Amino acid sequence: MITHETEPPDCDGLNYELYLLFSKIGNTMTFTDHDKHDYLCQDLLSRNWYFALHQYLVLKVLFSFANLDLLTYLEYHPYYLPMLLNQSVYNGDLLNGRPHGNGVLQCKNGSNYQGEFKDGLPHGRGILRYFNNDRYEGEFEYGRKNGIGKLQYNEGGYYEGGFKDGQFKGKGVLKFKAGGEYEGNFENGVLHGFGIARYNTSASYEGQFFDGTRQGHGVLRMTNGDVYEGEFLQNTINGQGVMRYHNGDVYVGKFDDGQPYRGVLTKSSDQK
Repeated sequence: MITHETEPPDCDGLNYELYLLFSKIGNTMTFTDHDKHDYLCQDLLSRNWYFALHQYLVLKVLFSFANLDLLTYLEYHPYYLPMLLNQSVYNGDLLNGRPHGNGVLQCKNGSNYQGEFKDGLPHGRGILRYFNNDRYEGEFEYGRKNGIGKLQYNEGGYYEGGFKDGQFKGKGVLKFKAGGEYEGNFENGVLHGFGIARYNTSASYEGQFFDGTRQGHGVLRMTNGDVYEGEFLQNTINGQGVMRYHNGDVYVGKFDDGQPYRGVLTKSSDQK
């Protein structure tokens, strides 16, 4: 139990608390982490965040409470606005001292988020503008892009579709700056599963993708009019397939790294 042999000095609230802190420092009892935590949390709900910040600095300096994190300390308090989040500024709704509801978060690096929050994190629908002028509008789940959204690249092109933990996932459309596009399935941010790729050269591919490459069964329509249907391996025609050349010739058989291998070629003249 702390006792004072003399009356405390006549001073304002902040200095009086400093007096009490110094008194506790001089006491023979040990000021434990538990004591510190209790002191931090007492009657914070009746104060503003500036006052709470003052107390944080006092405890940080006087007691070397190295594990005391500023955000953890301030979040006990429901009134701090704007709020410091890694030197970012938040304006909006709060619940128990955390962003909750609708608000705007301006980050130190120039990025900003406007939309819904839950338990201190972007959650629900919102717009995220990156420092490089990329722009995402869509659904968030506890700080990550999750759900349906559109990511617009500042240099041109966009992705619109499903997201999972910030990566492309499920059905989506990826439009490239150069003019080509892909429509189909994604996994872990890359083309994976069935999809259709339309290239800026007028060529197209419809079929299976694996880990970002053409792999499995598909149909490739080339710019010169040739059409291949068959197996692919790591973007290359490999395996069994049929090549219909623009001049009418037809090859049926195996391919090895894009080259016919032990198959049958039927000339268009032979078909007349």
